[in-house]
Amino acid sequence: MSYKLSEYAEMHYFYGVAQGDGVKAARLYREQLQRRGGPQPPRYPDHHVFINTHNTLIAGRIPGQRCNREAIPRADPDRTEVVLEAVHRNPSTSTRAMARALDIPRTSIQAVKDEGYHAFHSRRVQALQPTDYQLRIDFCQTMLRKEQDDPGFFNKVLWSDESRFERSGVFNIHNYHTWAIENPHAVRASTFQDRFSVNLWSGVLNGKLIGPFQLPTRLDGAAYKNFLENELPLLLEDVSLELRRTMVFQNDGAPCHYSIQVRNFLNETYRNRWIGRSGPIRWPPRSPDLNPIDFFIWGYYKEIVYARECLSEQELRQNIAEAQRVIGEKREAFRRLKHNFLRM
Repeated sequence: MSYKLSEYAEMHYFYGVAQGDGVKAARLYREQLQRRGGPQPPRYPDHHVFINTHNTLIAGRIPGQRCNREAIPRADPDRTEVVLEAVHRNPSTSTRAMARALDIPRTSIQAVKDEGYHAFHSRRVQALQPTDYQLRIDFCQTMLRKEQDDPGFFNKVLWSDESRFERSGVFNIHNYHTWAIENPHAVRASTFQDRFSVNLWSGVLNGKLIGPFQLPTRLDGAAYKNFLENELPLLLEDVSLELRRTMVFQNDGAPCHYSIQVRNFLNETYRNRWIGRSGPIRWPPRSPDLNPIDFFIWGYYKEIVYARECLSEQELRQNIAEAQRVIGEKREAFRRLKHNFLRM
């Protein structure tokens, strides 16, 4: 819907009164028309009209006039400035949203790329409390300092974590489709009465996968200590005696890791060579993103395990074994693990 130039001028006046708030400007303008009385428009302009009017004027054009988009060169400096200003105001906007808000073709948004901008994806991380930030900084500085003092320190750390694999899994529906000439109306069950799960421990030491090992579904301090004392040494049989002698054991702040019997065992076995909650090297709370197992291993595992549906616990175990084989062969990825951790 187009308006008279006098109407656009008044809209822009109220946009200024509202200090750039399009919703507020639309409300003020509507109230002004209603106070005047007389014939009312069949539809009041919404906030988009006020925003577009403002952006059109900034671009040096007249609101309401059809834009000959082919006649405007892509390298129009005024348009480039408007696009870059929009990116600075909202760095997470999309090209589609900018084109709609600025009333310009999406091809003109190429200006942000011409200026060296790239669209980077966000990474989901754990929500932190105010006191967590300094603890994370302290941990990272400690790890960097130890790596500087001993360039092989990172490879002496046995990084470890637990994860539960369930029948339902984590399934990305966007990756699931069926190729066919006609729509087969395929469905995929997602809610089951018969449930099963496997709780796994896995580790990485010196660029090699350790485990996985199946833990009890309900893991408490006693069960975890039993694993550390009786099962972990068997998993490390292929590790050299020298590396086992200098190995630094890492676990996070899970309740079973923090039990007094586990901490006593770690202090007796590793002395000052373990990382954990209240350990000699303190693990920061709510920081799974700092654990290579979390940001590297489990993602690979679940991508492979949940690639096909598991109808029984046996099939789930088979998928886990296949994932272990595939991940174990990713030697180049393991070699990059240290670099990725140190640059985080």
